[in-house]
Amino acid sequence: MKFTKAANMGLHVMVYFAQNDQLENNLSIHDLANKFEVSSSYLSKILTQLAKASLVSSVSGVKGGYCLKRDPIEISFLDIIRAIDGLPDEVNCLVNN
Repeated sequence: MKFTKAANMGLHVMVYFAQNDQLENNLSIHDLANKFEVSSSYLSKILTQLAKASLVSSVSGVKGGYCLKRDPIEISFLDIIRAIDGLPDEVNCLVNN
C-alpha cells in the first residue's frame, strides 16, 4: 500500500510522540521540523489535520506546541492515514479481480 508523503510524515511524527511519551509535554513546531528535517509550514499543515481528527492537541503561546490528545495505544495507523489522506475513493480487492 502506498501512502502520500504527508501521511508518511504524519505516521513518523505520531510514532515519535508515542515513543517520547508526548501525552502531556508540548513539542514546538520548530523542534519537530528540525527533528524531521522538513519546513515548519509543511509540518504545520500535517499537524493541523491531525488536530482536526482529535489525534493531537495544539497549544498556543511561548510554552505551546503539540502533544498527543489520546493514549497512543488508542490510535491506529489507519486513524492517522485517514486524518491526512481521507478515505480512498475505491478499495480494490485482489480476491474480486
